[in-house]
Amino acid sequence: MTAFPDLVTTSSPLVLRQMDLQFLPSNTAFTFLLQIPNNQLENSFRTYFSKIEWLSNWCLFPCGVSIVLLMITLFIFIRQYKKIISKYKDNKQLLNKQEQEAKVLLVKVNDAFEEVIQLARSNHPNFYVRFQECYPQFEPKLLQLNPNLQNSELTLLAYIYLNFQTKEIADYTFKSVKTIQNRKHLLRKKLNIQPSVDLYVWLRS
Repeated sequence: MTAFPDLVTTSSPLVLRQMDLQFLPSNTAFTFLLQIPNNQLENSFRTYFSKIEWLSNWCLFPCGVSIVLLMITLFIFIRQYKKIISKYKDNKQLLNKQEQEAKVLLVKVNDAFEEVIQLARSNHPNFYVRFQECYPQFEPKLLQLNPNLQNSELTLLAYIYLNFQTKEIADYTFKSVKTIQNRKHLLRKKLNIQPSVDLYVWLRS
């Protein structure tokens, strides 16, 4: 009985450590670690974790750069997208405005055309004046071909330009069909239009 107290009191930490090893599994790596001094083991762990931290930072840096580049690319894309959408909306508004203006102009042209037609059918004195307002290039082109054209001849040509047929012109101007035919024939000579050429098509060309 006296041997056990002496063993406990006289045993050093190294002896206790050696005694504990007898009750541990026979693991070579674990046994090797226990034999390393505490300060050396601590330094080894610090070095090991420092390397892990360095590797982590090294891996995180490219990831961070990639994220920043991705955010910059996304920002540029969104900015360009907004510009394109804004430009598209502006162009669409401009196109809608032009379409509305074209519709208004078309209505005005149609109204003016109907007015000229009614003036022609009624043989109104202002027919040719209103016709010139709607077709300002009509008279100058004809006068370039023959400056001696009379106002009555220009009026007849205006009727023809509006696609009125010989009988219609005769009825509206209270002339005979023969008279209108003769005047058309004279106009062909003055304007040097061949008999094979359609007078209605020629005036529109």
